[in-house]
Amino acid sequence: MNKRVIYGIVIFLIGVVLSLATSIEGDRLVISLGPIFIGLTTIVSGLVDEKRSREKNAFIEKASSGLATRDDWLKRGVENFRFQEYGEAIKAFDNALNIDGNYVDAWMNKGSALHELGMYQNAIEAYDQAIRIEPKNANAWKRKGFALKKLDLDSDAKDAFSKAEELGYR
Repeated sequence: MNKRVIYGIVIFLIGVVLSLATSIEGDRLVISLGPIFIGLTTIVSGLVDEKRSREKNAFIEKASSGLATRDDWLKRGVENFRFQEYGEAIKAFDNALNIDGNYVDAWMNKGSALHELGMYQNAIEAYDQAIRIEPKNANAWKRKGFALKKLDLDSDAKDAFSKAEELGYR
């Protein structure tokens, strides 16, 4: 059990004790939910951190044994992306691409991470790789359009958005 879970339990219990100590005011029952809510959210946050740490350690062990697949690396990258760890996400997507250079999902996610870091030209290059592999990938065209727009390449962005719509992106 990590420190955050323990702190959450302590805050929760303090909230319960305070609520019980001040619960009777006249004929009414008054419960202070603030400390209880903070304690519960701290506990949940700590448990999520514990789970993520266990999963990361299991992945590191698998990867260091050379058993991680392209899908394992993609999942790791998506997890890093979700927690806004974009540099780590890019490294994971690159590892997936080292296993399979034609892995469209890895190119797409790498492009998204690069985009989040403001590396729009690099993001475009990643989307172009996805488009090279899957020319009818409307999502790749759309994302490329957003990156082009960030670089003020409005005409090129318009063309990319048009291509995405032509391919069915709404």
